[in-house]
Amino acid sequence: MTEFKGRAIVTYGRSLMAVVIAHSLSKQGIEVITCDSVGMTAASFSRFTEGNFVHADQADDPRRYLADMVAHVRELKPDDDRPYILIPTFRDGKFLSEHRAKFEGLITLAAADFTSIDQVDPKQHLVETLKPLDIAAPKTFTPTNAEEVKAAVAELTMPALIKAVDEVGGRGIEFFQDKDKLLKRAIERVAKENPPPLLQQAATGEDYCLGVLYENGELRAHMAYHNLQNMPSEGGAGAMRETIDDAPFIRAANTLMKAVGWNGIAEIDFMWSGNPDDEPVIIEVNPRFWAGLFQSVESGVDFPWLLYHLFAYGTVPEASEAVVGTKTRIPVAWAAGAIKQALSAEVDTEGAKQSVRQMIDHVEKGELKSAFASLKTAFGKATNLDEAIALLRVQSRNAKNAKSELMLSEDPMTSLGIFFILSSLARHGKLPPEVTD
Repeated sequence: MTEFKGRAIVTYGRSLMAVVIAHSLSKQGIEVITCDSVGMTAASFSRFTEGNFVHADQADDPRRYLADMVAHVRELKPDDDRPYILIPTFRDGKFLSEHRAKFEGLITLAAADFTSIDQVDPKQHLVETLKPLDIAAPKTFTPTNAEEVKAAVAELTMPALIKAVDEVGGRGIEFFQDKDKLLKRAIERVAKENPPPLLQQAATGEDYCLGVLYENGELRAHMAYHNLQNMPSEGGAGAMRETIDDAPFIRAANTLMKAVGWNGIAEIDFMWSGNPDDEPVIIEVNPRFWAGLFQSVESGVDFPWLLYHLFAYGTVPEASEAVVGTKTRIPVAWAAGAIKQALSAEVDTEGAKQSVRQMIDHVEKGELKSAFASLKTAFGKATNLDEAIALLRVQSRNAKNAKSELMLSEDPMTSLGIFFILSSLARHGKLPPEVTD
């Protein structure tokens, strides 16, 4: 029986971020349990996790979500004094930090204080926090009615953009070259959205992401990467990345994070021309792990372990320098392979085979929305889905003893996390926003 040095609960198990965190902590002898509002997730199939549980969806029922989390945390609390850490993976970090008191005496929450987070997130709070600081930022307005929109547009030069204050991965961003079109659309969105979106001068240059870990406002670990390819192409999340020298971004990051007393991890987005004479412009702060976490760890900066150590022991061990030039990409093809294997001849899926072939074709062409539409059709036609899921569970247990060369191929069953989509369909009657937006 494995003797674990500590236990961690990792949220948002559907994501590759959770798999990266589980892999990192497992290597250090930490027992990892993951959770999500859906049952069949990437992390639940991982050979680096020891269990998982399902909780209410935070967005749909925050009160029940909090009650579920407290109940599971209490149930899973170790009998001894080993470190017991709750690691939020995605947007739940701010909510859990706000309700940190609910977990006192049960588990240690590895997230920055709510007062610090609230100064940088949502985006309109960051705008106010940056005003007295010596940090380059784009001209930004926070209009609440049509008259304020007109005044803001009059001061902006093109290109400019409308940006939702509480979205991720490039969602809610619209770019404009024409003032009249910007004005019309901004009035529409400000009247409709709550909270209203920002109006912002478009910064020149390209997008750069800085991952950081601070200990009470002092920088302890850092690395930066550049998105070589985005999905969608304009303003979306990175699909191919490369690690770069992060020196141009450190001064601004330190100025901001010291001002808000940051304690934990974060990701800071910059726009920069790449010219050493130009100052990078800060765009937003994500108070959580980031989609490029795999890139960070592959570059040599093990943020999950460093974060765990900070909250388990109160200090951050010396971090490695990032290896500049490291490149990674999102393994979309593995998801297609997982579906193809799951709906194999071992189960009765005659009616689904054509839809599966269509899905594979869409994935190979990069047509992800069409691919998942075909996936939904395939599952609707499969006549023995329970047997398929049972088979996947058996394969997952067998894969715990498998070993291969690369981190994610070393944990091949995580690709079966695509089935969180099926769980979402069963529980909520719709595809999750991660694959439809």
